[in-house]
Amino acid sequence: MAKIKNNGKDGIEKLEDIGLREVSRKTYIELNYLKLMVNKEFSSLQRVKTLGFVKIIQREYDINMDDWVKEFEEYFQQDNHEKPKEQNSDTILEPRKNTKRSKSIYTVFAVLFLILFMIFAYSFTRGRTGHIESIPIISNITIENDTVEDALDDIDVRQLDDITINEDSIINMTDEDSTNETDDINQQTIKNLKAKISPNTTVWIGVIELATSKKHSYLQEHDMDIDLNKEQLIITGHGDFTLKAENISDRTFDPRKKTFFYVSDGKINEVKENEFLLLNGGKSW
Repeated sequence: MAKIKNNGKDGIEKLEDIGLREVSRKTYIELNYLKLMVNKEFSSLQRVKTLGFVKIIQREYDINMDDWVKEFEEYFQQDNHEKPKEQNSDTILEPRKNTKRSKSIYTVFAVLFLILFMIFAYSFTRGRTGHIESIPIISNITIENDTVEDALDDIDVRQLDDITINEDSIINMTDEDSTNETDDINQQTIKNLKAKISPNTTVWIGVIELATSKKHSYLQEHDMDIDLNKEQLIITGHGDFTLKAENISDRTFDPRKKTFFYVSDGKINEVKENEFLLLNGGKSW
């Protein structure tokens, strides 16, 4: 814990004596955000996120911020102030898809699947003769919202009344579907590889995706899942948490020190700081 020289300043103002850049480097709180806190620009601060930062500052520098927190909370209790929305800066919103066209296409596929299923069933009732020359097809199918009609504008569908299908082709299609289903299950198993960080107290967690060099930071009070399918680096502000993963037994770490991890090939392993720097191109974050 850093010792602070008393220059007559109280509370959060003591951070200016230390130097906001130094505080930002040690706590990983953005420099501009620290300036907003020191200058009491409450309208630009997010409540939950800010109170989490207060805990970090108090733990690292033993600063009494009770008066600052009281003034901050009083601001948010006033109805005439517009509160900023609590957001996770790392959340990525996906563009809205054209659900109407997707539903109509899925409906056509469902109808075609039903027809193929009838053909397949009929082939076995005919004694597996090799070819199907005449098959009764349900010609009148009613579906709400004209979804099939919309989809047929986009898909070239031939006449369905005159169909000749080789039975071996149907069997091959069935085998191929079974193989694809197995591949999908294996792929799903790979996608579910995860580790879990369970904090005992609020902890800052930084994640670096090595493939894209993207960085994400989180202030966690509850369990956080780590995707083991991506090659990435993990850094934490302290070690007061438990790490759970399939490749290792549940582990705890020194709560006074930062921790560093390397995720690769579906596994997560602790590394030393110099190894972390080497993997991250010499950068500490």
